[in-house]
Amino acid sequence: MYISFIITLPCFGQEKLNGYVGLSQQVLSDFTYTETEVELGISLALKKSEILFFGTYLYFGNLSLQDDVGEQIPQYKFNSNLLGGGIKYRVNKLSRFYSPIFGFSVVSEVSSNYSGERLAISNYEEEGEFIFRPSNRIGEIYNFNWNGTTPMYYNTYIYLTTPLIVNLSFENSFKIKNGLSINVGIGLSIAKRSVHYKQWNSNEEEPPTIVGELNTAEHSYGEIKTLKNIYFTCGIQYVFSFKSKKE
Repeated sequence: MYISFIITLPCFGQEKLNGYVGLSQQVLSDFTYTETEVELGISLALKKSEILFFGTYLYFGNLSLQDDVGEQIPQYKFNSNLLGGGIKYRVNKLSRFYSPIFGFSVVSEVSSNYSGERLAISNYEEEGEFIFRPSNRIGEIYNFNWNGTTPMYYNTYIYLTTPLIVNLSFENSFKIKNGLSINVGIGLSIAKRSVHYKQWNSNEEEPPTIVGELNTAEHSYGEIKTLKNIYFTCGIQYVFSFKSKKE
């Protein structure tokens, strides 16, 4: 059966496979980050529906924000380039004016301008609460039983990398003309962010962040923080035939 599937797949693909390209813009529901996504792949036409297989490039960055002390954070102070792939299931064929689309994709960071830089921190908890937002501020921990004005400790989170983001989406697709449609929808992003927590005495120098050494006192590979966000998406997609019109 397995051999038969391999032999028949090329014949099936000659009749059913088309090219696919997509371009979309996403914004997290709290309007802190945005991402531009480019998808390139193939469309497999089924009897009443379509399946899209694609590779994806994603450019992720922050919107213009204010930090916890009111200072302005410029747009794209944090930015990241990610690569991956995914699959989408289009419930109706391309010839229909409207179709729901269910999507799944996985990406991983290949570069970032912000690796080794500070993230925001809130010290309402003992070790400080991680906030995924660019920041220049170092956290301060006070002993409230002591009347001094100098903090006992300083602390900070350092951004390292994003090894994994999983996106689940639901889109509404509206046909513009043959093969071309506009999509609007909503999705869930589950991101694994690698960060490094540092804490030091107020009379000490800040310890270095040594990236690449595992199981050292500096916890160089950091810890993985899982962040879940709802996002809104809007974009266009185009499905085209590999055959020329003359054929």
